Amino acid sequence: MDSDLRTVFLLYEFEEMSMAEIAGVLRIPQGTVASRLRRARADFHERVRSLEGSFKAEVGS
Repeated sequence: MDSDLRTVFLLYEFEEMSMAEIAGVLRIPQGTVASRLRRARADFHERVRSLEGSFKAEVGS
């Protein structure tokens, strides 16, 4: 995951910061925070689906 996306994802999901707080800390517009968070979540979910597929393939073997 790109570092800009990862930073926003971690601050929002794990540090439980609001989008407004993240925007302030990173000095970027809230819309940019929202966009990066949306893209980071999509990337995260795709990686999880990929891992699930790998796990199912191993178990099915």
